[in-house]
Amino acid sequence: MIALSRLFLDLSRRYRHHPIFLHRKFSKNLPTDYRKVQRIKEKSAKKLTRKEKDKNMQKDNEANIRVCIIGGGVTPLYTAILLKQYKIIKSIRLVDTRDSSLEALTDLSQLETSPRIDYFREKDIKQALREANIVALMDETDVTAVSNTIAQEQFKLSANYVRQMTDRILCFCPDALVAVFARPVTATLAMVSEIFRCSGWWNPDRIVGSIATYSGRIEKMVAAILDLERASLSVPLTGGADAQTVVPLLSRALPFNQFTNTQRKTLLQSLRASDEEAKTAFDEGPSLSSGTAAAKLIINLAAGLSGCNHVIICAYVRSDVLPVCRFFTSELELGPEGIKRNFGLPKISAAELLMIEQAIPLINEHVDMAVTAVQMERTRTRTR
Repeated sequence: MIALSRLFLDLSRRYRHHPIFLHRKFSKNLPTDYRKVQRIKEKSAKKLTRKEKDKNMQKDNEANIRVCIIGGGVTPLYTAILLKQYKIIKSIRLVDTRDSSLEALTDLSQLETSPRIDYFREKDIKQALREANIVALMDETDVTAVSNTIAQEQFKLSANYVRQMTDRILCFCPDALVAVFARPVTATLAMVSEIFRCSGWWNPDRIVGSIATYSGRIEKMVAAILDLERASLSVPLTGGADAQTVVPLLSRALPFNQFTNTQRKTLLQSLRASDEEAKTAFDEGPSLSSGTAAAKLIINLAAGLSGCNHVIICAYVRSDVLPVCRFFTSELELGPEGIKRNFGLPKISAAELLMIEQAIPLINEHVDMAVTAVQMERTRTRTR
């Protein structure tokens, strides 16, 4: 734990001035309808008066968002320490599903930032969820423990946990915005959505599946190939929310989108194998990269809920973008009610379209598996 505590203190120094928003835009080569969307966004941004900009800045500095993180292992701890750097967060409540984080959190309390981190065991989850604005549902254990299993096996391992935690969210804070990080998100997001739908509290605009880890990985790979700063890159994603179904839109990357076929193939193969590589690359820390990605998404969600303008993310959500796919990853604009606008799918290359077509059956398989699990559990409950 001593080494872990030192790492926390190092993180607080490294990420003290971490950028809050992840603004994503697509390349200029866009179809007419998508260019219209971009022009509307740019025009509305130009219309912001100085007063409105000052108001946005004031909202950034207001501590009004309560975040509850549910999960076990180290990743929730990394996420909590990064969130503690932002004034927009009022409090962070960590529900430890493995009862392994109390000693480390004692050290975290020494950080001189205003958001407070409170520790809860799973039996006290009711108190942790009370009045939460955002609930981050993470893995029950460290991501490295399941990174070498296929998605179907991951879902079998996590299904009961996700169902139980979702039931508790419904009981104690049904109006909270739920961010799903528990793997495989392609299936667990569908399970959470179906449980909410069956309960009568369903609002798909307030249930978001994270693809932030894969976004960070593809941008890191592209930066290495192009020898550019990662912060200057933007590579939008679409498809599902796991390594086998997520599709990087390299043709829409900024500031450069002209890749050779060899580069495209290398990037895709590396992304597909990224979960297994993360398991063995603990020198960088897969839990650290997952925690960093989770914190970025949560900060964006907090900014949207606070009423900040033009908060844009890529996420996996219930979607009507493709009639043959109920859940899909696309670019979203956030607002006080959750998802404010879904920008859909831009014009893409033929190769990317083929990858999406190949991913759709897998996405639907994951979704059907999740929905079936929820329906079977409801049937079992009724017949007891």
